[in-house]
Amino acid sequence: MAEEDNISIFSEERGGKKPTKEHKYLKPLLTIFVGIILVAGAAFGVWYWQQDEMKKQREGSDKQIQELQKQINELKKESTTTTESTKPKDQSDSTAESSALPTTVGACATTSITSIQNRIEGEPDMGKSVNYANGGYQVAGGTSGLDNVPNSIQSMQDWRVGDQVRMCLVSIPENCPAGDSRGKVYDTTNLRTNETWQAQDAWHSCGGA
Repeated sequence: MAEEDNISIFSEERGGKKPTKEHKYLKPLLTIFVGIILVAGAAFGVWYWQQDEMKKQREGSDKQIQELQKQINELKKESTTTTESTKPKDQSDSTAESSALPTTVGACATTSITSIQNRIEGEPDMGKSVNYANGGYQVAGGTSGLDNVPNSIQSMQDWRVGDQVRMCLVSIPENCPAGDSRGKVYDTTNLRTNETWQAQDAWHSCGGA
């Protein structure tokens, strides 16, 4: 008995108090808790990495969209420039050419009709006169030619105010008195009806009444 008591006392002195039941489960619980923290940390790291990658992809996509939009805008500008450069002059509403009458035989200008009236008010059979936006004017009789210009009133019966026309200078009178340039003849083609009217810019040629 004395020997057993000595062993028991020796064991208590070396090991201290015996571990309780709670102490036996504490270490496994701590191990599990640490494991959960590590797994959660790893999962968060993976999630954060995925979010970062998705952000980079979105930024890359936004840059690609912006680049494509830039290219589209540049193509639109090039298309507009090409269209303007190839646009026929006759279809221009207002150009430098339409602001002045042609001054040399064979030259043409595009303009529009501002008024159409009878040459003599109340006498529709006595001819027509037309004013143009570029300051041009034409007049012709109703029954006969004027100063060797053939009568062509019928060719402009369907003309309307606002129609675009192309005026080409056909002839300039010669030996005119200084300051009197009446008698210039124009071929004017209506771009809507495609009809041409040839007439002078005055009822009398230079040197006349």
